[in-house]
Amino acid sequence: MSVESVLARGRVAHERLMTDTVTIDRKTQGAFNATTGEYGTTWTTVYTGPAGIKPERMPREVEAGQTATAVGRYDVKLPFATAVAVKVEDRLTASAASDVRLVGRPLWVTAVGLGSRRTAWHITVVDQEQP
Repeated sequence: MSVESVLARGRVAHERLMTDTVTIDRKTQGAFNATTGEYGTTWTTVYTGPAGIKPERMPREVEAGQTATAVGRYDVKLPFATAVAVKVEDRLTASAASDVRLVGRPLWVTAVGLGSRRTAWHITVVDQEQP
């Protein structure tokens, strides 16, 4: 039995566990507004499909003014065959999730895990205002 065949079976099994559905959008520069003197912002969808969203045990602490605030962190798994390159600062929104509190809530990509001997792509997202 080869490593590749074990990974292939593991990837199929892992994808079956991905019961959430997400959309990942990337911010792009929009058209120039002559009235405001600024460029608008548009969002381009780079991925829509299955995912697995799992909260991390330890929230990250951030400074908000003079107050320390806990920010929720989640490990999101995408199918290994996903062709899109997710980037830090992309926005992830769940359209279906086993935890309905995640549906429609914007989560921001803060890290992308790469590797060839994995059964899924792992990305880290946080529940906060855009960085």
